[in-house]
Amino acid sequence: MFTKNFRSKGSLVQHFRIHTSEKPYKCDLCMGNFCLKDNLFEQLRINTSEKPYKYNICTNNFRSKGSPVQHLRIHTIDKPRKCDICTKNFHSKSSIDQYLRVHISKMPNKCDICTKNFRSKDSLFLHLRFHTGEKPYKFGVCDKSFFQKSHLIEHQKSIHSNVAVIEQFY
Repeated sequence: MFTKNFRSKGSLVQHFRIHTSEKPYKCDLCMGNFCLKDNLFEQLRINTSEKPYKYNICTNNFRSKGSPVQHLRIHTIDKPRKCDICTKNFHSKSSIDQYLRVHISKMPNKCDICTKNFRSKDSLFLHLRFHTGEKPYKFGVCDKSFFQKSHLIEHQKSIHSNVAVIEQFY
């Protein structure tokens, strides 16, 4: 039998949700359910594009507290992770995990509609918008809508560059 110790009753309850699949926290924006309150808050930041954590070396903002610390490595030569196959160095575990798929041609995220494969869940999520027609980024000046925020920003820069616009996304 497996034994695990927890610092508090709350930690035990959170861990137990892994085994029961209980997800008591619901996002009213995307209707997703989460087992941890922190996961709900992270999802809310994703849905609203909120990035409250700042880093004082560059102008980037981040969704989570740990991201600026990881981001610091981009501004330094600190690349502590090494690919076992080709010895290329990386800033983070997630970077090397994604890179390893290049070697093993693993694209685990499959679209159930057209069977196209993607390296990341985020890429699959964006791809699904093409099937659903969802365009959550609306531009108030000309009422055009876009699948991705970057497309809206590109439209604003190329078509409406002379119009002063307050950044507002719905």
